Amino acid sequence: MPHASGVAFSRNLYRWSPQIRKEDGFLRLVWGLGTRAVEALGDEHPRLVALSHPLLQPADSIEEIIQHSNDAWI
Repeated sequence: MPHASGVAFSRNLYRWSPQIRKEDGFLRLVWGLGTRAVEALGDEHPRLVALSHPLLQPADSIEEIIQHSNDAWI
């Protein structure tokens, strides 16, 4: 069983900041099997990484980041 999986997209249509360039794509990372990275399951929240600005978080606050993250992604 893999520890972590992910899927990469060549275009980022979910831009949570105007700084993010849609042409650069993004990563969707999760713990476990790759199907969890592709399909949204229940209340799971993958780690989204914009390749143009990888340190930008889609959340508005630290509390929201903690609430919607796996412990290792904080």
